[in-house]
Amino acid sequence: MTYAACLALAMIFCAVGMSAAEVKAPPGNYEHLKQLEPLIGAWTGEWVISEDRPTAGIKKGKNLPVTVTFKWDVNKSAILTHVTAGEPGSAPVWGMIWLIGWDTANKRIVCSAFEFTGGHAVMHDWEIKGDKVTFKAKGSLPAGNKTAWTMAFSDIKKDSFLWQMIDMTVDGKEVVEPGLLMKWMLKRAEAK
Repeated sequence: MTYAACLALAMIFCAVGMSAAEVKAPPGNYEHLKQLEPLIGAWTGEWVISEDRPTAGIKKGKNLPVTVTFKWDVNKSAILTHVTAGEPGSAPVWGMIWLIGWDTANKRIVCSAFEFTGGHAVMHDWEIKGDKVTFKAKGSLPAGNKTAWTMAFSDIKKDSFLWQMIDMTVDGKEVVEPGLLMKWMLKRAEAK
């Protein structure tokens, strides 16, 4: 057999082997995340800013439209979440991105989040009961202050849900009214 014929046969066997491997690939993590499926889609709401956010140039008391999008990614093994706040038709003045997935070693939902202005968080201890999802997080604000908090998505319906911060500490000190920091009633955005 010539070199070219051997190479052609090797490529065919490799392609057949790869396609067989794709069929036998282990399942993704959809089964572990499917309870979050009611959140998939685009949502809109209003955010009344409860404190100055100097890194984003936002003053306390400002009312900003907020847009939240949850979408499946990585073959339904993760949920990519984008959150932006800003005036319609303008570039967002604040935002964050999350990647929600399944920790196969510890058998739990986990998430990493990053703010446009430099803050970050790692979210863990997710609990899903009926129409409520709660989770805890640790991270830092854009200025470097260490934070820990609990958030909840509650009253999840086909066309709305409430997203709020339940408790928060900044540099170990409890924030008195975390609900004022973040409490959004979101409505499902109309499909375009």
